[in-house]
Amino acid sequence: MIYIVKNSINTVCLTLTESVEVDTPIYVFEFLNEFNVNATPITWQPTDLSDYPQRYNLFELNEPTDLDLVAGQYSYIVKVDDVVIEEGRMVVELDSEINSIYL
Repeated sequence: MIYIVKNSINTVCLTLTESVEVDTPIYVFEFLNEFNVNATPITWQPTDLSDYPQRYNLFELNEPTDLDLVAGQYSYIVKVDDVVIEEGRMVVELDSEINSIYL
């Protein structure tokens, strides 16, 4: 799961390289807001910042500079050369303050 906080720089760490068969992959993320299924998917093409991409892939999403996302739940897919290599869920929160009766 990807967790994004609005109005902040977010680190996204995934293991994508293990599913790719090209030497220099270009990752394309597509996010679909689950509360508005008629919305156009939001596309993001980040640069992999990982020092060890064979082990993990590291991306930085500056919200709202890179993408301006609506708070809520999203499904996402990651593609390389139009081939889906990962699917998952993403949550976008308004702030990083934890609201829980258990803390």
